[in-house]
Amino acid sequence: MAATAIPAAQIQAVMQEATQRTAAMPVRVQQPELRAQGISTPLEDMAEAFKEETGIELEVQACGTGESPYTRVTSAYNSGTAPTMAILDTTDVVALASQYAVDLSDEEWVKECVNQTTQVDGKVYSFPC
Repeated sequence: MAATAIPAAQIQAVMQEATQRTAAMPVRVQQPELRAQGISTPLEDMAEAFKEETGIELEVQACGTGESPYTRVTSAYNSGTAPTMAILDTTDVVALASQYAVDLSDEEWVKECVNQTTQVDGKVYSFPC
């Protein structure tokens, strides 16, 4: 299945709403092994471009070698340091949606992404990347 690009303005609107709901921003990024070599990651490059376009600062935080994204996200929620957004496998989204995720069903872009989102109990909890 081909990925669908979501316009920055729509992502900005979702991020602003999520920020208001959680009062938590930025999204973190850490890949020390790459930074030590002076290499930025593609996500960091995208975060910088997003900041330039929208004024919203994103901090990308990657899982370490052997670290489970599911475990990292649940630990972050349990410690009160949950990210505003997370990139997870569909099975993790399904497992975490009802307890932690924001229902995105009413977002304007959803109608453009039929069969490309993760839904739990008829509510949309992901968007294609």
